[in-house]
Amino acid sequence: MELQEQMDDLSCIQPELLIKANNDMLSSCVLFENGGNYDKPEVEWYQGQIDEINEMVNTCKEQRSEKVKELLEKMQSLKQEPQEDFNTEYKQSIEELSAKDGLGKMYGQPRRFAQERLRSEMTKCEEAQKGVDKILAKLETLCDKSFSHYDPDFNYATEKQSLSILIRINLVSLLRMMMHYGKHLGGFTPVDGQPDHPKDIKRISYREDQEAIELTEEELLLDAEREGEELEHLGPIGFNNSKEEYLKFPEAIMKIDNTCRDLVTKLYTGENAKYLVGDQKIPEYLSVFLTNMHRQVEEFKISCVRQLRMSTEKLEALCLKIPKSVFYYLQSKYQAIITQQLSNDNLKFEAL
Repeated sequence: MELQEQMDDLSCIQPELLIKANNDMLSSCVLFENGGNYDKPEVEWYQGQIDEINEMVNTCKEQRSEKVKELLEKMQSLKQEPQEDFNTEYKQSIEELSAKDGLGKMYGQPRRFAQERLRSEMTKCEEAQKGVDKILAKLETLCDKSFSHYDPDFNYATEKQSLSILIRINLVSLLRMMMHYGKHLGGFTPVDGQPDHPKDIKRISYREDQEAIELTEEELLLDAEREGEELEHLGPIGFNNSKEEYLKFPEAIMKIDNTCRDLVTKLYTGENAKYLVGDQKIPEYLSVFLTNMHRQVEEFKISCVRQLRMSTEKLEALCLKIPKSVFYYLQSKYQAIITQQLSNDNLKFEAL
């Protein structure tokens, strides 16, 4: 805009100055009757010549303005066309780079999906391990409670559940949680070709008024609910999230892998199909990404199995303490009950 204004000013000023100089020259021609050196016909002839010259100047002025306008339009075109070409090439380059390396909102979908789902599956495992550790700590607290919480004057009638039953419930729950979580991870080595090894533990009674440990008919009706409660501390993998399809950890990872491959098949069509390479017909970046993802998954799985194994070792050590705790609790409980009953009987006898 500034250049155009400058060109317009120049195209106007110079012709105007020339016309003004011509007119000034004619004005300086004074007639004889006015004391000058020029005759009137002579001045009129000069006037005709100057008018022709001024007309030529104005014509050149207009032609010059048109030429300047053409040059400015040409300059603007020369400025815009390369910019448009550059923008087109730039957009194309970004598109190709995004498709090649899986970047951006569109082509980054497979990578983002895999990262989000992988993080979700890892979080499920971390929550399950926290649940195992929580019940393990609770079981240890219950065992310690039998030696410190009860005194000879304790009223056992106030207990909603006996300590021995609480220990049994939490022990069974912990065993089932560990087995379920281990199977979820795929952390057990198959025995005799049986992938569901080890077998689930047998259901037992939570009643102390009988010698048998088998479930009674009344308990059979409640056992299905009990089974769910025993695993609820594992979080989503303990069927606490019934809205989602339950998949074991290796199965979930394979589903993530397959979904990523399906996504790129839908995204890479037309000219972008050239990026589908190799036997698997997926982009090179995705092949590298999935390889690294499976390596990360394997390392995470080994770490989780190691933590679970450490928890089982703690439980193994605790199992040496559980019988002593249960025996001490039952001994203290029934000694106190018998002592209190004898005391009451003595009071009744003395009152006679």
